[in-house]
Parts: sequence; C-alpha cells; structure tokens
Amino acid sequence: MKYRLNFLGSVSDKEKKVETQLISTIVYGILCFFTIFLLIQFFITQSSITNIHLNSLIKIQETISDLEPSLLFIEKQVAERNRLLKQSNFYVQEMNRPSVWVARLIDLFNSLPPDLIITRIFFNPSDSKNMKNPEITIDGFMIVKGNEQDVFDIDDLRQTLLDKLSTGFSYSELLVENNNLYKDGDDLKLEFSLGYYR
Repeated sequence: MKYRLNFLGSVSDKEKKVETQLISTIVYGILCFFTIFLLIQFFITQSSITNIHLNSLIKIQETISDLEPSLLFIEKQVAERNRLLKQSNFYVQEMNRPSVWVARLIDLFNSLPPDLIITRIFFNPSDSKNMKNPEITIDGFMIVKGNEQDVFDIDDLRQTLLDKLSTGFSYSELLVENNNLYKDGDDLKLEFSLGYYR
C-alpha cells in the first residue's frame, strides 16, 4: 500500500492564514491610527476652544478692571443725586409757594368746560404719604340737560389736567374718585370728585 502525502495543501493553508493575519493587522493598524488621529484632533480642538474662552475671560476681566473706577464714580454720583432728591422737597417747599398754587388754579379753570362747576378744592398734605387717600381733591358737579351735555366731560377734564405742567411732574395719578348721576328736578345732576395721587 502506498500513501501519498500532499504537503502543498497545508503550505497553501498556512500562506492564507498568514495573508489573513497580515490583512487583519493592517486593518487594525489603520483603525488604531485613525482613532488616535481623531482623539488628537479632538484634544487640539478642545484646547483651542478653551484658550479662546480663557482669552475672552481675560479681556472681560480687563474691561471690568478698566470700567470699575468709572462705575464707582457713577455710583457715588447716583447716591448723591438720590440724597439731594430726598432733600429737594425741603428746599423747594413746593406746597408753600403761592406761585405753584396760582399756576395750578389757572390750569384748572382754563381747562373747565362751560357747564362744569367746581364746589370745593381740598388739600390734605397729611395723607400725601398714605397712598389710599388723595393729596388734592377737586369736587364739582354738572347739570345734564337732555342730550345737550356730554357726560364724558369729566374724563376729558381729567385727561387735560394730567397733561398740565403745573401738576404733571408732582403727581403720578389723577383719578375719578366719585361719579354720581341722579335726578334733580327735570334735569340730571352729575356730581364728581377728582383726586391727585403722588
């Protein structure tokens, strides 16, 4: 009996294994290379972004340091202005100046529609700090005869007085406090009350 040994097949299998291992090694090497390359690029990008942020922070800190003396000066000026504003009422004494009241009365009577009648002007400085009560109250009435009189004249008067310089800077609000319409003989009588608030 004769046996033939085929060594060529085993040699070719070994060569295929070597080729496969070589190709696998090359692929893994390329993958490792790209992975390392991407990681290096990532770290470079992150470090450049960090440097940009650090440079921005340094510039902001320098700007703040440059502006700090100016801001301190402005803060002192604002504090001084607020202190003077608190004392201005004492120095100006607006409520004790007859010229202020004359200007207000002139504005009021120049703004009155012909059929509106003022019955009382009341000044109550003790309630000026109490926001629930007006400092100045203006009471009056008008006779509504059929359709001759516009009942919205009170709102028009209120808006006109709000725009006047004599009271516009001193008071923040002018509100209709009371508005009663009732029959008086053959006509309707509308009583109103306006209140100035600081």
